[in-house]
This record gives sequence, structure tokens and C-alpha cells, in this order.
Amino acid sequence: MPVMDVSILCHQMDTKLVVMKERASFVFNSKVYMAIKSQRQLYSSLHYS
Repeated sequence: MPVMDVSILCHQMDTKLVVMKERASFVFNSKVYMAIKSQRQLYSSLHYS
């Protein structure tokens, strides 16, 4: 039984790590996207004015 519990615990830890990694990459990507978007808006406002 303890082996089973340990494997379940490890699996939960791995799942948490994966979720954290995905969340971090999502936040990073959205930040990069917002930065590019604001730069494009700035560029287009300079370009068209």
C-alpha cells in the first residue's frame, strides 16, 4: 500500500509542476503579446500621424 501512496503523491507533484509551468509560460506569453501589441500600436500611431 505505501508504494501506491508514494506513486500517487509523486504523480500529484508532477501534475502540479506541469500546471505551474503551463501557467508561467501562459503569463510570459501574454506579457510578450501585450508588449508587442503596445509596440505595434505605438509604431502605427507614429507611422500614420
